Amino acid sequence: MIITIFLAAGVTIILIAAVLYGCTPISTREKSESAGFNGSFEIEKSGRPVNWYIYYLPIKSSDAEVSFDTTDAVEGKQSLKFVVHRVGGRWSAGLFQVTPAESKHTYKVSFWLKNQGCKVSLLLNSEKPKEAPPANRRALGEEETGINTWRQFEYVYTVPETYDNIRFELDILKPGTLWIDDVRIEEVQTD
Repeated sequence: MIITIFLAAGVTIILIAAVLYGCTPISTREKSESAGFNGSFEIEKSGRPVNWYIYYLPIKSSDAEVSFDTTDAVEGKQSLKFVVHRVGGRWSAGLFQVTPAESKHTYKVSFWLKNQGCKVSLLLNSEKPKEAPPANRRALGEEETGINTWRQFEYVYTVPETYDNIRFELDILKPGTLWIDDVRIEEVQTD
């Protein structure tokens, strides 16, 4: 009888912990309508780039740090810098933003990266509540992103029919230091 009570109490504690962990936010964002897209990370609030979601759990657990580098930028006065000490578990360090876009229109997505040791996963897709088209994910290793030099990346993305946004997401999958700057999403004319 006592063993059953202890077993039931243990299971209850595990279930409560799982529910509370499930309620923990996985990302955080400082929002400002007037800041716009903020692709050069010039506007910040509470140490975070305005209008960008930053994955919160790796930073909270000290697996990663996010800051602004005012000594090394491509556009403007600063870039966004991630220092990733450890990866693993369900969520990696990174950022994302969902921006309005026109259905069936084509956009050029460009950004600059500087890398020291990281492996990066880039996701471009569109989303709706509880639904998303197949992910357009690309892995960018250190050999592709360069070592300690800025490199520009450009991709073309066509928004699927019935969707009205583009999700730009960058996840860091291997420890190191990564800078990002001058993220742009611009419509291109197609014939």
